[in-house]
Amino acid sequence: MDIKKQGNEICIDVSGFSVAQFGSDTKGCGKDCYSSSDEESISETLKIPVVIFSPMPVIQKRGCMITSWYPKIMAKLREKQKIGDFDGHEKMVEILIAKSRSAANFDMEMSLQIERAMALYFQNNIKDAKKILKIVLNHENKLKNPGILVGRALNFLTAVYNHQGKFGNAMQCVERARACLEGQDSANDKAELHHSYGALIMAMPAAKNPETVRTTKEEAYKSYQMADDCKFQKYHHVKMAALLLEPRFRGERIVNFPCKEDIMKAKNHLNFVESILADNKRPSRTRIKFLLSRSDQYFYEDAVPMAMEKALEAIALIDKQGFKIERAAAESRLNRLSTIIRQPQENEESQEPEFNSSSGTSACLAESESTHSD
Repeated sequence: MDIKKQGNEICIDVSGFSVAQFGSDTKGCGKDCYSSSDEESISETLKIPVVIFSPMPVIQKRGCMITSWYPKIMAKLREKQKIGDFDGHEKMVEILIAKSRSAANFDMEMSLQIERAMALYFQNNIKDAKKILKIVLNHENKLKNPGILVGRALNFLTAVYNHQGKFGNAMQCVERARACLEGQDSANDKAELHHSYGALIMAMPAAKNPETVRTTKEEAYKSYQMADDCKFQKYHHVKMAALLLEPRFRGERIVNFPCKEDIMKAKNHLNFVESILADNKRPSRTRIKFLLSRSDQYFYEDAVPMAMEKALEAIALIDKQGFKIERAAAESRLNRLSTIIRQPQENEESQEPEFNSSSGTSACLAESESTHSD
């Protein structure tokens, strides 16, 4: 084969193979990509988008990260975050940090501090979360696994800056995280990087420009797909659905609601996630995000009562589990739907309600983004 790099694509000339299988992202395949005949020779030119990471990790984990107990501890903490058991999460973190300090296990201590920061973020304690993440960054030279842990802290710091509207700082964090995680053996953190990038570009002011909104949406959607390819997460499918359901703007005014094709694609993502959530009845942040996106889907399908029902379910979970970071998004949906329901029936049939980005659909969809998927 002959390999050449052209701009943002790698072009590979392939010939002389009796059987070939091309990936779904390749371009230039002019005929069936499978051959059952040993006598048929295939000659094609493939154009493959340049990926962020090397296909094989070249930097191996060290220290506590290669032990059997490290992933188990992280999984227990993530489970407590996922169901909103923040008191239990903090107690567990305190005990484990004390043990880590006694054992002089600095990587473990910083891993725990990152988990503590994310729990604070979910409770809308942005100030303390940011403070902890910056402490981790300042101790990079003491870490055995600086690439993974600094990259992880930067991923989460991106969400913090994104939430604060400090998009320049957030983009710097994404770029630094990408450099840190290059070649690292950590699918989870690479998935978080793709997710944080997709969330960030959709939150930036340029994404609301009618001339760029579609291309930005497509880029963000692809980034979520890459996150899912790195590490399957049902959360990514919820985010892709939310992205498809986002309306288009002209300045501060909504000019186009999602097209029928995007609504159907979003519905398929949500149906897929619902089938998984049905097997696990425990409340979680993913379930809250799912309910809010399902509410939007019903709204665009003119099923306002069902949209209200899903929004109320989300509010109940937020109040029960303490995910305060999601409350503003849920309340804006309730306000929008309540306004529609209160309108006289004749107005509801004769004219389509109009919203602006401060009080309507755009406000409820411009919700805070987190890179931490459960």
